[in-house]
This record gives sequence, C-alpha cells and structure tokens, in this order.
Amino acid sequence: MLFRATRGNMFFNQAPAGEQIMDPVSTEMIEKTVFVVFFSGEQARTKILKICEAFGANCYPVPEDI
Repeated sequence: MLFRATRGNMFFNQAPAGEQIMDPVSTEMIEKTVFVVFFSGEQARTKILKICEAFGANCYPVPEDI
C-alpha cells in the first residue's frame, strides 16, 4: 500500500521483532513487526503517516540532521 501511495518513491524494510513485546493498549505480550520507510518530500510524509495511522502503527521520528 505504501508503494502505491508513493508511486514507488520510497525504500521499505521490515523484520519481525526478536521477542514478544507488551502491547500498551491491551497489556498482552504479542509478536510485532518492525519496519522502516525512507522517503523524500512532505507529500510522501503526509501519505505515509495517514496509512500508518489507519493500520495502528506507532511512528517514531528520526532527526534529519544526523
């Protein structure tokens, strides 16, 4: 879905988390998948954040001046 929304102008990588993590909403231990999306542009940021919000993903910002 991210690929189509950004017309392929992004880099996406995912991996399963090494161990179960406590869900902050239900306080259950569940398996999670971690993913990272690299993109360019404010329009892509808006689209990606909306999609992540719709699927309930937690988003963490990364400083741009690393």
